[in-house]
Parts: sequence; C-alpha cells; structure tokens
Amino acid sequence: PIQDSWLMSVDLNSIPYIDNSVRLPKSGTCSKDFDCSSKDACDLCYNHCGSCPAANDLYGCSSKSDWALTFQQAPTAKTGELLRILQSTNTTATFFVQGSHLAQYGQFIKQAYAQGHQIGSMGWSNAHLPTLTNEQIIAEFRATEEAIQALIGVSPLYVQAPYGEADRRVKSLLGAMGYTMVFWNVDTLDWFYEGSKDSPKKIVDGMVGALNSLSPLDHGFSRAPGHVSRQTDGLTITKTIQNDIVRSLHQEKVRFVSALTCTGKKDLPMYVAMD
Repeated sequence: PIQDSWLMSVDLNSIPYIDNSVRLPKSGTCSKDFDCSSKDACDLCYNHCGSCPAANDLYGCSSKSDWALTFQQAPTAKTGELLRILQSTNTTATFFVQGSHLAQYGQFIKQAYAQGHQIGSMGWSNAHLPTLTNEQIIAEFRATEEAIQALIGVSPLYVQAPYGEADRRVKSLLGAMGYTMVFWNVDTLDWFYEGSKDSPKKIVDGMVGALNSLSPLDHGFSRAPGHVSRQTDGLTITKTIQNDIVRSLHQEKVRFVSALTCTGKKDLPMYVAMD
C-alpha cells in the first residue's frame, strides 16, 4: 500500500506530464509507425527513437579503463554462486535489487554488501515505469528502499529502471526522490541468449568489442568513454559466463568498479545511513 509519508516527501507539482496514449498497453514502447521526428519523441518512444540523457544520468564510466558490471533483478537463487565468482576474481559489481525478491533471498544482499559490492534499487516489481502513475513509482522505490535499509542498515541512492525504460517524467520523479539513475551503454542481451549453445562466446566477444568501437551492444545513447553493462541476476548464463567475462576484460586492462566510482565523482555518497 502507498504510504502518505512517501508522497509527502516529493513535490509532484514539479514533475512534467507526458502523454502515454501513444504507447502500447503495459509497455514502454510505441507503435512501429510512430514518427521519431516529432517533438519529444525520445521521451515518448525511446525504444524506437533513442533516449534523452539527463544531466545526471549515468550511461558509461567517466574513465575509459573503468567498467561497471550491473546485475538487475537481484537477489535470486543464483546470486550466491555469482558472488563467489566475483569474490574469487576480486571483481566489484553493482546489484540492483527487485524488492519482491528480498523476503526469500535477502541474505545474498547482505553478503554482497559485506563483500563491498554496491547495492542499488530497481523498484519492487520489475514494472514498466512509464506506464505507472507517479504515486505507484514512488511506492515501488520507497518500499524497496525501506526493505533494503532493514537488511543492511543503509538505503541506496542509485537506481536502475527495469528494461532501461525511463522518460523525462520518470527521471524527474526519481531525481526528486534523491536518486541517481544508472543506465548502460553495453547490453549483454543475456535474457535473449539464455539456453543458446553459442551465446556465451557472443556475449563475451560483444563486451570486449565494445571497448574499441560502437559495437551492436552499444545503444549509442551516450558517448562516455567507459562502460556500464547490464546483466540479469537469476539467469543460468549469467553465472556460467562470468569467469570468461572477467578474464577477457581483465586482459584488456579493464578496471571493474561500482556505479558510484564509475561516475568519477568521489565526493558523492552511495547510501543514506539509517537514523
């Protein structure tokens, strides 16, 4: 349920209105015949027309040698093994928590936090944020924030939108809530390749290729010199290829960093401590 205290913390009058009527039902996309040359097309139909990065959005790292591994929909039954791999390779990552998973797998977020990984939020239910009301979005993230705080004693300041779907309204709202939004310029498409025999090599080659060129995995939304990649916690392929990813990128002199370190702004906080 939406709590009044959550709503009172945000000035909803400052949040822009965007007409969602051109979008397909229950989706952040638009119909194929939408005119991308129209005004505000990148807000209305970013999946077809491209994104409009806001000033504080993080799409890639500020240093060319830095790479932020991000894992969505954490935690899951496979998170423990993923953490073991990351620890054995001395690799830092950022886990974006889906709040509804915490009741069953919350111990893995405690473990990730203790190992020095950054903990962020992606809301409670993996929803298409542009299709939700302002009040629903607030509830998604405040509920997750409070659940994370109950586990590790701090609440996250970095969030990732499910599917990367965030128009100007969503960005403004989450910014007003005090969050920094993390996107990515390298999408592994692991959800698409799950179960395919040749997919591990395709994913690893694509990530290495992104270091030297605008590969097919690069959305082109940002020209930051470093990289932020998206993977899905809970997929078998995410666990099985992680050693190959880390080894291959280490050979290219990549430094794995948290989302906060990726920004290059060392004075920024990662969390808000519990009162």
